[in-house]
Amino acid sequence: MLELRNLSFRYPGAERAALEGIDLRLEGGQCLGLLGSNGAGKTTLLSLIAGLLQPTTGRLHWQQDAAIGLVPQSLALHGRLRVRENLHLFADLYRLRGVQRQQQLERAIEAAQLQPLLNRTAAQLSGGQQRRLNFALGLLQPAPLYLLDEATVGVDSASRLHMLQAVRALTDNGSCVIYTSHYLPEIEQLADRVLLLAEGRLILDRHLAEQPARQLRARWSAGI
Repeated sequence: MLELRNLSFRYPGAERAALEGIDLRLEGGQCLGLLGSNGAGKTTLLSLIAGLLQPTTGRLHWQQDAAIGLVPQSLALHGRLRVRENLHLFADLYRLRGVQRQQQLERAIEAAQLQPLLNRTAAQLSGGQQRRLNFALGLLQPAPLYLLDEATVGVDSASRLHMLQAVRALTDNGSCVIYTSHYLPEIEQLADRVLLLAEGRLILDRHLAEQPARQLRARWSAGI
Protein backbone atom coordinates (compact mmCIF):
# COMPACT_ATOMS: atom_id res chain seq x y z
CA MET A 1 0.00 0.00 0.00
CA LEU A 2 2.65 2.52 1.08
CA GLU A 3 6.42 2.41 1.40
CA LEU A 4 8.61 4.94 3.21
CA ARG A 5 12.19 5.06 2.02
CA ASN A 6 14.91 6.75 4.11
CA LEU A 7 12.36 9.34 5.24
CA SER A 8 13.69 12.26 7.26
CA PHE A 9 12.28 15.59 8.42
CA ARG A 10 13.77 18.58 10.20
CA TYR A 11 11.70 21.50 11.41
CA PRO A 12 13.08 24.94 10.40
CA GLY A 13 15.65 26.12 12.94
CA ALA A 14 15.74 22.79 14.81
CA GLU A 15 19.11 21.49 15.98
CA ARG A 16 18.33 17.91 15.02
CA ALA A 17 15.95 16.07 12.74
CA ALA A 18 12.52 15.20 14.13
CA LEU A 19 12.67 12.00 12.05
CA GLU A 20 15.69 10.39 10.45
CA GLY A 21 16.11 7.43 8.10
CA ILE A 22 12.65 5.89 8.44
CA ASP A 23 12.10 2.79 6.29
CA LEU A 24 8.64 1.29 6.55
CA ARG A 25 6.22 -0.73 4.45
CA LEU A 26 2.47 -0.70 5.17
CA GLU A 27 0.09 -3.49 4.17
CA GLY A 28 -3.70 -3.64 4.16
CA GLY A 29 -5.46 -5.37 7.03
CA GLN A 30 -2.77 -4.49 9.59
CA CYS A 31 -2.97 -2.38 12.72
CA LEU A 32 0.39 -0.83 13.52
CA GLY A 33 0.79 0.36 17.09
CA LEU A 34 3.12 3.36 17.15
CA LEU A 35 4.82 3.92 20.50
CA GLY A 36 7.28 6.53 21.67
CA SER A 37 7.79 9.16 24.33
CA ASN A 38 6.76 12.79 23.83
CA GLY A 39 8.92 14.29 21.10
CA ALA A 40 9.89 10.91 19.65
CA GLY A 41 8.42 11.87 16.25
CA LYS A 42 5.08 10.02 16.21
CA THR A 43 2.90 12.98 15.19
CA THR A 44 5.53 14.16 12.70
CA LEU A 45 5.51 10.73 11.05
CA LEU A 46 1.72 10.73 10.74
CA SER A 47 1.80 14.29 9.36
CA LEU A 48 4.26 13.24 6.66
CA ILE A 49 2.15 10.24 5.67
CA ALA A 50 -0.97 12.42 5.60
CA GLY A 51 0.75 14.97 3.35
CA LEU A 52 0.55 17.76 5.94
CA LEU A 53 4.36 17.99 5.91
CA GLN A 54 6.84 17.33 3.12
CA PRO A 55 9.93 15.23 3.88
CA THR A 56 13.33 16.91 4.05
CA THR A 57 14.89 13.82 2.46
CA GLY A 58 13.60 10.43 1.34
CA ARG A 59 10.25 9.67 -0.22
CA LEU A 60 6.85 8.07 0.23
CA HIS A 61 5.83 5.63 -2.49
CA TRP A 62 2.13 4.86 -2.91
CA GLN A 63 1.05 1.86 -4.94
CA GLN A 64 -1.97 3.90 -6.01
CA ASP A 65 -3.67 7.19 -5.17
CA ALA A 66 -5.65 6.68 -1.97
CA ALA A 67 -7.69 8.63 0.52
CA ILE A 68 -6.55 8.78 4.15
CA GLY A 69 -8.76 8.83 7.22
CA LEU A 70 -7.14 11.07 9.84
CA VAL A 71 -7.96 11.44 13.53
CA PRO A 72 -5.50 14.15 14.63
CA GLN A 73 -4.21 14.68 18.15
CA SER A 74 -5.44 18.29 18.04
CA LEU A 75 -9.21 18.52 17.80
CA ALA A 76 -10.48 19.24 14.27
CA LEU A 77 -14.11 20.27 14.70
CA HIS A 78 -16.31 23.38 14.65
CA GLY A 79 -17.34 24.46 18.12
CA ARG A 80 -20.34 26.56 17.05
CA LEU A 81 -21.91 23.76 15.04
CA ARG A 82 -24.01 20.99 16.52
CA VAL A 83 -22.57 17.50 16.56
CA ARG A 84 -24.96 16.49 13.77
CA GLU A 85 -23.92 19.52 11.70
CA ASN A 86 -20.22 18.72 12.17
CA LEU A 87 -20.81 15.21 10.90
CA HIS A 88 -22.72 16.36 7.84
CA LEU A 89 -20.16 19.06 7.08
CA PHE A 90 -17.36 16.51 7.02
CA ALA A 91 -19.51 14.10 5.01
CA ASP A 92 -19.82 16.92 2.44
CA LEU A 93 -16.06 17.51 2.50
CA TYR A 94 -15.50 13.80 1.84
CA ARG A 95 -18.09 13.96 -0.97
CA LEU A 96 -20.20 11.21 0.52
CA ARG A 97 -23.54 10.68 -1.16
CA GLY A 98 -26.58 8.44 -0.99
CA VAL A 99 -26.44 5.07 0.73
CA GLN A 100 -22.70 5.27 1.38
CA ARG A 101 -23.15 8.61 3.16
CA GLN A 102 -25.85 7.21 5.42
CA GLN A 103 -23.84 4.08 6.18
CA GLN A 104 -20.70 6.04 7.04
CA LEU A 105 -22.64 8.44 9.27
CA GLU A 106 -24.34 5.60 11.14
CA ARG A 107 -21.04 3.76 11.60
CA ALA A 108 -19.24 6.83 12.93
CA ILE A 109 -22.06 7.80 15.30
CA GLU A 110 -22.26 4.26 16.70
CA ALA A 111 -18.49 3.90 17.07
CA ALA A 112 -18.20 7.11 19.10
CA GLN A 113 -21.52 6.68 20.94
CA LEU A 114 -22.75 10.10 19.79
CA GLN A 115 -26.50 9.39 19.60
CA PRO A 116 -27.39 11.36 22.78
CA LEU A 117 -25.19 14.29 21.74
CA LEU A 118 -26.28 14.99 18.16
CA ASN A 119 -28.21 18.17 18.93
CA ARG A 120 -25.61 19.72 21.21
CA THR A 121 -23.00 22.16 19.91
CA ALA A 122 -19.44 20.88 19.91
CA ALA A 123 -18.42 23.69 22.26
CA GLN A 124 -20.89 22.40 24.87
CA LEU A 125 -19.31 18.96 24.97
CA SER A 126 -16.86 17.80 27.62
CA GLY A 127 -13.26 17.17 26.61
CA GLY A 128 -13.84 13.44 26.31
CA GLN A 129 -17.01 13.96 24.27
CA GLN A 130 -15.17 16.29 21.89
CA ARG A 131 -12.51 13.63 21.51
CA ARG A 132 -15.22 11.13 20.56
CA LEU A 133 -16.60 13.53 17.94
CA ASN A 134 -13.07 14.06 16.61
CA PHE A 135 -12.77 10.28 16.24
CA ALA A 136 -16.11 10.01 14.43
CA LEU A 137 -15.17 12.74 11.96
CA GLY A 138 -11.99 10.88 11.00
CA LEU A 139 -13.86 7.62 10.64
CA LEU A 140 -16.33 9.12 8.17
CA GLN A 141 -13.78 9.05 5.35
CA PRO A 142 -13.81 5.69 3.49
CA ALA A 143 -10.11 4.92 3.14
CA PRO A 144 -7.57 2.11 2.84
CA LEU A 145 -5.37 3.84 5.45
CA TYR A 146 -6.35 5.44 8.76
CA LEU A 147 -4.04 7.46 10.97
CA LEU A 148 -5.19 7.74 14.59
CA ASP A 149 -3.10 9.97 16.85
CA GLU A 150 -3.91 9.61 20.58
CA ALA A 151 -7.55 9.08 19.62
CA THR A 152 -8.87 8.03 23.05
CA VAL A 153 -7.17 10.53 25.38
CA GLY A 154 -9.65 11.64 28.06
CA VAL A 155 -12.39 9.25 26.89
CA ASP A 156 -14.32 7.20 29.46
CA SER A 157 -13.71 3.46 29.54
CA ALA A 158 -17.08 2.40 28.08
CA SER A 159 -16.79 4.76 25.10
CA ARG A 160 -13.14 3.80 24.63
CA LEU A 161 -14.18 0.15 24.26
CA HIS A 162 -16.58 1.06 21.43
CA MET A 163 -13.87 3.10 19.74
CA LEU A 164 -11.33 0.29 19.92
CA GLN A 165 -13.87 -2.15 18.49
CA ALA A 166 -14.39 0.27 15.60
CA VAL A 167 -10.62 0.39 14.97
CA ARG A 168 -10.46 -3.39 14.85
CA ALA A 169 -13.38 -3.42 12.39
CA LEU A 170 -11.35 -1.20 10.04
CA THR A 171 -8.56 -3.75 9.78
CA ASP A 172 -11.04 -6.63 9.58
CA ASN A 173 -12.42 -4.89 6.48
CA GLY A 174 -8.97 -4.69 4.90
CA SER A 175 -7.83 -1.18 5.82
CA CYS A 176 -4.45 -0.42 7.37
CA VAL A 177 -4.40 1.52 10.65
CA ILE A 178 -1.52 3.33 12.33
CA TYR A 179 -2.51 3.90 15.94
CA THR A 180 -0.46 6.00 18.35
CA SER A 181 -1.12 5.76 22.06
CA HIS A 182 0.53 6.11 25.46
CA TYR A 183 -1.75 3.33 26.69
CA LEU A 184 0.28 0.16 26.16
CA PRO A 185 -2.76 -2.10 26.87
CA GLU A 186 -4.52 -0.49 23.88
CA ILE A 187 -1.58 -1.31 21.64
CA GLU A 188 -1.47 -4.88 22.91
CA GLN A 189 -5.21 -5.23 22.32
CA LEU A 190 -5.28 -3.75 18.81
CA ALA A 191 -1.94 -4.07 17.12
CA ASP A 192 -0.66 -6.86 14.92
CA ARG A 193 2.65 -5.05 14.61
CA VAL A 194 4.42 -2.60 16.93
CA LEU A 195 6.72 0.27 16.00
CA LEU A 196 8.82 2.09 18.59
CA LEU A 197 10.29 5.53 17.88
CA ALA A 198 13.03 7.14 19.94
CA GLU A 199 14.54 10.54 19.13
CA GLY A 200 13.25 10.37 15.58
CA ARG A 201 14.56 6.91 14.77
CA LEU A 202 12.65 3.67 14.34
CA ILE A 203 14.32 1.35 16.85
CA LEU A 204 11.78 -1.48 16.93
CA ASP A 205 9.50 -2.98 14.27
CA ARG A 206 8.00 -6.29 15.39
CA HIS A 207 4.92 -8.38 14.83
CA LEU A 208 3.41 -9.21 18.21
CA ALA A 209 3.50 -12.89 17.30
CA GLU A 210 7.29 -12.53 17.15
CA GLN A 211 7.64 -10.25 20.21
CA PRO A 212 5.77 -11.58 23.27
CA ALA A 213 3.79 -8.96 25.17
CA ARG A 214 5.95 -9.29 28.28
CA GLN A 215 9.07 -8.46 26.23
CA LEU A 216 7.32 -5.48 24.65
CA ARG A 217 6.33 -4.21 28.09
CA ALA A 218 9.92 -4.57 29.31
CA ARG A 219 11.33 -2.61 26.38
CA TRP A 220 8.63 0.07 26.67
CA SER A 221 9.28 0.46 30.41
CA ALA A 222 13.00 0.77 29.74
CA GLY A 223 12.36 3.29 26.95
CA ILE A 224 14.14 1.19 24.32
